[in-house]
Amino acid sequence: MAHPTGQSSNLTPAAKTLLRRWKKGSLRWRDPALRRRITDRRGRNVAALEKPQTSVTPVLRAELVARYEAGATIRELAVWSGAHRETVVRHLVRGGVELRRSGLTEDQIKEAARRYLDGATLVEIAERYGVVASTVRAALLRQGLRLRPAARRRIA
Repeated sequence: MAHPTGQSSNLTPAAKTLLRRWKKGSLRWRDPALRRRITDRRGRNVAALEKPQTSVTPVLRAELVARYEAGATIRELAVWSGAHRETVVRHLVRGGVELRRSGLTEDQIKEAARRYLDGATLVEIAERYGVVASTVRAALLRQGLRLRPAARRRIA
């Protein structure tokens, strides 16, 4: 769709659908008292075309910093604040926080190597330490361990 100034509007797929339904005549607006919900012959449609942005105020940033320093994870903060994980990280860094290193400590890596050599799988080790199997795999490879070929375990 061309803008009156000649610029391209780059509509989102949801906006294009809305326009297509309006042109077809299948779109109608409900009573304004009902917050202008969009409907067509198939029923109610999504009213919001885009996800609203989460505004991180200085007060919210201070709360994010306080919760992170108290031990909350970035994922927990993202769920709590409604912001994306990357947004949370950006505001923690702006707040002067040194981010915790995720992954395994040196002692955990040594213990994981011992468990792996004793026959434990990467998944079992990962579950024990609260990480994903690829983190364990990378740590063991850095230790110079030769990994077993990937295979499914037989359940007896």
